[in-house]
Amino acid sequence: MICTLTEGSGVAPSDTLGGINWAGRRFESGCYVGRTPVRVTGRPTQTPVLCLKGVLSGMSFYGLLHLDHGERSAVNVKTADFDEQVRLYALCAVNLSNSLALQGKQFTLITNKAGAVRSALAHTPGELDMREIPFKTVVPKGVDFYSAHHKIDCFRYFSGLDSQYAALIDLDAICINPFPVSFDRNIARGIAMCYDISDQVIPAFGADRISADLEAINGLHSEGRWYGGEFICGPPEFFGKLVETIETIYANYVENISSLHHVGDEAPVSAALEIMKLNGTQIADAGTLGIVARHWNGRPPFIPRPFEHMSQGTILHLPNDKLFLAKLGRSGKASKQAFFKAYDLRRRNYLRRKLKTVDTALRDVLRHIRTHYTNPLLDTLGLKRKRRLGR
Repeated sequence: MICTLTEGSGVAPSDTLGGINWAGRRFESGCYVGRTPVRVTGRPTQTPVLCLKGVLSGMSFYGLLHLDHGERSAVNVKTADFDEQVRLYALCAVNLSNSLALQGKQFTLITNKAGAVRSALAHTPGELDMREIPFKTVVPKGVDFYSAHHKIDCFRYFSGLDSQYAALIDLDAICINPFPVSFDRNIARGIAMCYDISDQVIPAFGADRISADLEAINGLHSEGRWYGGEFICGPPEFFGKLVETIETIYANYVENISSLHHVGDEAPVSAALEIMKLNGTQIADAGTLGIVARHWNGRPPFIPRPFEHMSQGTILHLPNDKLFLAKLGRSGKASKQAFFKAYDLRRRNYLRRKLKTVDTALRDVLRHIRTHYTNPLLDTLGLKRKRRLGR
């Protein structure tokens, strides 16, 4: 594995082509910045976030792998030790990067220990671009989803990019379909995109519990919308407002952390997004637009939509399939066909294991009945109780 460590702001070299300055300054007239039509005839504006007929300009995809040996942040997966945890998430990053590359998208892994990641991928084919950034967020020791809290530092980094639209994606995800036209259009209009998972968490925990958790953090009479942490996308101005808002409520989050139904980046981000929306920030739902979907391979505490429906989106988040995704990363097979073939086999094997477990349990029950109880129906079926010796 070739790991490229990039330093600096991440802004592409300046090169004007077809009316577009690829350092992030765009000149095409009649496009939109935010909700206001902008026409540029001379010097570039300060906040242009535009695209040229489907070709993304200044668009960057990122993932986070924050490492702290004292905090085992592996979630929905079991690892033998910290080194195995690092290798697992690093391979997931490789798979995500490979899958985005098939759609023509560049991926960069943000980390605090590029050397450790490089060592974990020493024998893995392919390339992975990495970037180290400062991590300033103070996270309570021992808290669940410890590393996920440092997404706030990623947001702070994105806010300082020179007119680059950035997307942060969880590493246990894979890009399996082309991006819809709505994705490009929201970028052209400078509209942020987040993933509303209220339809998943409300059936699992209750609407009152979700609203109460958000109210404890942001102090509002919350409407109870909860956003997933696997996908968040927007221009620098959006991330600047997001960080500023989170900083005003982060103390409330830490104070109430032991009573929340879920901790990590999702809680303060969801609370902050509600404040921002009330203040006029436009946020599109990446879920309903078919950009991202979360699928649980198993039995989640709510009635999930079928995999066939969830897999129609662009980015598929598989929280409890990290081992599977890491295996794909190791093999270098990130195509849609390879994914569906391998995942279909995994789902079939999972079903076989569950059916075998049920079959074994039923046989044990039947064996217990035949041994210890007398039942006329069992006698009729010839399943009489076996008499114990000496009786």
